[in-house]
Amino acid sequence: MYQVGEDWLIEPLFKTTGTLNNTVDNEAIANPLLIFAFAHDLGTVGTSGSTPIVYTIGHERDPLVQFSNVPSVNSTRHPYYLTRYGTVLDMVYPLCAPCVAMLTWPFPGRCNPR
Repeated sequence: MYQVGEDWLIEPLFKTTGTLNNTVDNEAIANPLLIFAFAHDLGTVGTSGSTPIVYTIGHERDPLVQFSNVPSVNSTRHPYYLTRYGTVLDMVYPLCAPCVAMLTWPFPGRCNPR
């Protein structure tokens, strides 16, 4: 479950119902109290193992900056990763795969340094 919006709307909803609406409030984007809430129902928590839950949170922006280097001519700068990867997902997957692998590494909970 997820919900993006203003804190004063989302926090009471989750406290009272334990759910989120899987919605994005685009009008709230300019609000400094914007939150991105996510939740996962763990079901009954016990001593036996369960399927791991992996979250990846990031922020991507393209172009990074735009500036004028001469009057009336704008220049933009793009993220470096675009020189190595075709899309954001192409870049993110190799970052996430080791985190899934670390769940079976000798020291669970820490990223594999290899």
